[in-house]
Amino acid sequence: MEADSSTTSSADDRSRYNPLNLLSFIRQRTKDHVHNLTLTEISGSLGDLGTFIPLTVALARERKIALAPSLFWAGISNVVTGYAWDVPMCVQPMKSIAAVALTDVAAGSNDGLDAQSVTTAGILTGAAVLLLGVTNLIEVV
Repeated sequence: MEADSSTTSSADDRSRYNPLNLLSFIRQRTKDHVHNLTLTEISGSLGDLGTFIPLTVALARERKIALAPSLFWAGISNVVTGYAWDVPMCVQPMKSIAAVALTDVAAGSNDGLDAQSVTTAGILTGAAVLLLGVTNLIEVV
């Protein structure tokens, strides 16, 4: 009797969080997020803005990125990854890309990262983080 109830419970959990059933998945995740929302969670979610916003604005000033699409897609990706996984996504690789791009400009080198190089580095880094998340290796890292 016990084995049947645990099997049913685990099957219910799988169907409850089945990403293929997208609307019920989003509905359940929203309920879970609202239930767990605290001041600590809100402040933690804003922790990287202190470095993200200045680096993004500096890159936009140097014409390395377009500001509006960068902010839009960063927001979309944060919402999607927040719903898909309950693990904060690392932004340190993106900070490194920004630091290299801005340092090349500050040093006055003409052979630094151009806008295409910054975009390519961001896409490749995003793909690597996506691969870590999809394969659940992000839990290990």
